[in-house]
Amino acid sequence: MNRMFEHGASLIMAACGAVLLGSCGSGAVTALDPAAGTPMTVSPATADLTPNVATTFTIVGGTRPYTVNSSNNVALPVTATVTGSTFTVTANTVNTDTTVDITVRDAANTSVIAKATVKAATALAISPPTVNVFADLPTTFTVTGGRPGYTATSSNGVVLPVTATITGSTFSVVPNAVTADTAVDITVRDAANTAVTAKATVKPSALLNQITFTPFGPTATGCGTNSLCSGGDAQLVVKAVQNGV
Repeated sequence: MNRMFEHGASLIMAACGAVLLGSCGSGAVTALDPAAGTPMTVSPATADLTPNVATTFTIVGGTRPYTVNSSNNVALPVTATVTGSTFTVTANTVNTDTTVDITVRDAANTSVIAKATVKAATALAISPPTVNVFADLPTTFTVTGGRPGYTATSSNGVVLPVTATITGSTFSVVPNAVTADTAVDITVRDAANTAVTAKATVKPSALLNQITFTPFGPTATGCGTNSLCSGGDAQLVVKAVQNGV
């Protein structure tokens, strides 16, 4: 009878180990990471963070659940408890590059540190800052710095319409026809409502024909410079230039 009891108890304990129960008798369950038993790591181990842009870190190994803390919650706040094996952080704006330690700790109190550098915000800028644009020809602008989430407006939407929301950091404009040079301001704002302006001049459409005449021989006395005498040969080149293209 005792041998049967001992055999049954062994089976129960084996089953408890198979399902990774932390304490089978008490009913408490400790969820282990699929890579449990391996050294705990966090990836990326080092990272440059742009303010107001989310960055995700992944934890491997150790024993769940994990907790996270930041050495500088002003520059880089974090959520203390990690759900699963990933967590996302969003740095705040800083005036100078700021190094922050992100410490991850598992249920066994093992810890690992990721080194993050919150990069100082750069001034909002648009390129080109001044430009001549022509009807029906696209011109592309690039926005840098500031806080991502840019919008654009035109001081003359009839002559130079723009798309209000900028996807990414570039946008293109295609002017409409004008009869005289027309100045238009293109204003870009970032998510912090900081503004920068590009100066565009919409030029009238123009078609310029350039003709080049080059005489070959034979030449004769009295034909003159760049003249063609009877029976001679010449090269005639016609070049059409529209809106500078």
